[in-house]
Formats: sequence, structure tokens, C-alpha cells
Amino acid sequence: MRGGRFGAIVGMAFVFTMPVQAREAPIPKDQDKFTAYMAKRFTEAEPAAKISVKGPLALNIERGANDTQTIFLTNVWDFCGRERRQCRKSVDDFIQKMSAIQRQSHTDPTMQNIRVVIRGSAYVRDLEEMGRKNPEHAPIVRPLGGDLWEVCVVDQPNGISQLQKGALSKLGLTEEQAVAAGEKNVAAALPPLEKDTRTVPKMGLTFAAGDFYETSRIALHTSWADLAKRYGGHLVVAAPTSDFLIYGNGTEKHDRLLLSAFAHTIVEKANRPISVTLLQWTQTGWEVVTP
Repeated sequence: MRGGRFGAIVGMAFVFTMPVQAREAPIPKDQDKFTAYMAKRFTEAEPAAKISVKGPLALNIERGANDTQTIFLTNVWDFCGRERRQCRKSVDDFIQKMSAIQRQSHTDPTMQNIRVVIRGSAYVRDLEEMGRKNPEHAPIVRPLGGDLWEVCVVDQPNGISQLQKGALSKLGLTEEQAVAAGEKNVAAALPPLEKDTRTVPKMGLTFAAGDFYETSRIALHTSWADLAKRYGGHLVVAAPTSDFLIYGNGTEKHDRLLLSAFAHTIVEKANRPISVTLLQWTQTGWEVVTP
């Protein structure tokens, strides 16, 4: 790929990021010290809770005898390793959001606030590890293709919380019914794809941005059928972050290289990246396609 085109992609990525210069003492770079630092910060944010280190990049938050939850720090740790200048803002935002979400998570979910999100395999492994120790806390997940997974969540005023298997009996739902409800609710809540779509004609790039559930559109497989047909069966998508969906015609190798470069650039600047994997639409599902 010529340097000028790639440079333009990099420039576009900065439009969607806001660098912040940290002016306080640096946040620890060592993994164990970072985990301890985050434990201290969460203790300050939730003084009534008992915060403990579960392991590298994992914290336990205990609010009662039967209310212990695990928070994984992998994403914010990775981001801080890539973007030191934005690290402190990322940490502050993470603590504020996670504390709000965790405080809400005891609220019983309803059929109406179930959603599906797209996440990477590392994220799903962390969730499944929780489920192995307590089956009631196991997540509801489905593979989409490559390292991308569909995850059931509960939509909350200040964020999302995981929909756990233990809640299904109260809802009277099977796992498949919960996934179907999440997909239906996302489809109803999202605006039409065209409304969120932006294009860069000279570079052949098309992406949708603006909604937290933007990449959840990938879970709505049949909704892409017409566009896939328009692209001659070569519709390719990428989910670099939850609110940034890349899609386009991947017929030619240079098209896929451009889409891949764009996805990599967004992930490198993202606070909570998902994946750079390219998926191609087929009649039976999504399949990984190489650049």
C-alpha cells in the first residue's frame, strides 16, 4: 500500500481519538504494580466495597456475602501500554464506568433490556473463566467467526453488564431465546445503517460510527444479505471497537488490504479495542478472509 493512502488512514483515526497529556505521577508500567494501583483506585471509588487482587490484571469486588464480582483490566492495561499520554484518562473513565455498571448489575434483567455485543476471544475467555468457578455467573456467548464472539448483555443507564446464565430461569428463557431477544432488541434500537454510515470515496472506505452497539450489526446476519449481493458476494466487515464498524467490498486484494489497514489504525488508537479480523458474509454465516 502506498504511503500516502496509509498516511491518510492514520490521519482519519486521529479524528476519532482525543489525546490527553497526563500531568500527574505516571501510572505503573509493571503489570503487578498496575493491578495493585487499580485496586487502590477502585477502593477510593467504592469505599464501602472490599476490593482485592484476584490475579494479574484481575480484581474482585465484594459488596456483600453473595455479591462478589470480577473485573478484568486487560483492555485498559493494553491501551496504557500503547498510549501513555492517554493512559490516565482511560483509567479514570474505566473506573467511573465499571463502578457504575457493577453497582447496577444486581438489578434483575428484563426481556426488553437484553442486548448482544461483539467481543474478542480474549474477553470471552475471561468471562468463561468466571463461569467455570461459578456456573451461575457463566456468560451467554456464541462464536461469529475468527476471534469474534456474540455476547449477551444487559443494557443499563450507565453502561452494560453481563447477562449471566443464573438470570435465565428468572426470565423464563433458554440461552437461544436470550440471544434471539438480544439480537431483536439491538435491531430495533439501532438506526438504519445508512444513517450512521460515512464514506471516504477517494480511498474506497465505508464505516458506521456513532452508536455504542454499532458493531452489534454483525450479529444481524440476514440484514446484510442485500448489501452482500450488491458487492457480488464479497461483503467484508471489521469490528475494531464497539462503536466503529468498518465494511466494504473485499473483492480485490488491495480492497482488503485497505480495510485491514484501517482496522489496525483504529485498534491502535482505541481505548477498548476488539479485533482487526476481517469477516466475509456468506449464506451460512461469517467467514474469516485474509487481506
